[in-house]
Amino acid sequence: MKITNSELTGYIYGALTVKEHNGFINFERMSAKQFEITDSLHPVIRNAARVNASVTLEMITDAKSVCFDCIFAEMDTEYDTLDILCNGVIVKTFDLGGIKKGKVVHFTAELPEGADKHLSVYMPSDGFCEIANFEICATYVKQVAKGERIMFIGDSITQGYGPYVTSLTYVNIFGRLGNYDIFNQGIGGYYYDERFAVPLNRPAPDRVIIAFGTNQINSADKAERVKEFYKKFVPLYPNAKITVITPIWRCDSAANITNLLELSKAIRNTCSEYNIPVIDGFTLVPNSPKYFKDGLHPNVAGCLRYAQNLYSAIKG
Repeated sequence: MKITNSELTGYIYGALTVKEHNGFINFERMSAKQFEITDSLHPVIRNAARVNASVTLEMITDAKSVCFDCIFAEMDTEYDTLDILCNGVIVKTFDLGGIKKGKVVHFTAELPEGADKHLSVYMPSDGFCEIANFEICATYVKQVAKGERIMFIGDSITQGYGPYVTSLTYVNIFGRLGNYDIFNQGIGGYYYDERFAVPLNRPAPDRVIIAFGTNQINSADKAERVKEFYKKFVPLYPNAKITVITPIWRCDSAANITNLLELSKAIRNTCSEYNIPVIDGFTLVPNSPKYFKDGLHPNVAGCLRYAQNLYSAIKG
């Protein structure tokens, strides 16, 4: 069964826009206004804004196999993956290390037997790709019924850097735990920036989870930036439940626990003015180097703990 590009757009989750380009479809998580802002910042931030973090292709099907082509416009890390899952279990992980910009790669995977399987294709967390020629050995495909619409806003940890398996970032694990409709606006290297709080042309989220701060712990104006961000952001989503996570523990060479705790206090003080619940980031990932890739970004074990503890805190 071949699924055309126009049909395929109905099975894409986590994208703000889906466009066709030279016979391939691509996905963007940011608005034109947000790109205007990030394009003026550090190249790390500019590139991270364009990756496919938490963008998925999902469907209910009786498929025995799936295949498609991808072309990679940007690859920010040699350790990224493209993952295919069936009923939440990884059936194939494709290592994207060494793939060159502009190269078309054909992906194929056999799937377990059975009907009404939940097939998920996770696009890379640190790369930008386009997809085409999607074909599935199946008699039917149906859309997935999702739960709450949850928007994440944050830095590289939220974007998904660290575990090196895109389906095992904390946001993606969290999304599967609650079958949530995830929209990930995490950007590596980013921080509290009131300019980023802009209206988006998509259905309003039921919940927003914000996890910024660790990239500006040593900034002299960090408390003021936090205040300005929430002053502008909160009115954008008057009906959404907003939850804020203070920075998680870190032990890398740039760690400054005193400033980290100082920023966390400023975040809590500002959020209290808006009655926004705050989760202590130190409680989400165990405060031990073995849960981190580099002392800052959680590895697979750290992301699993992060997602599970966040899910428990949200469900309350």
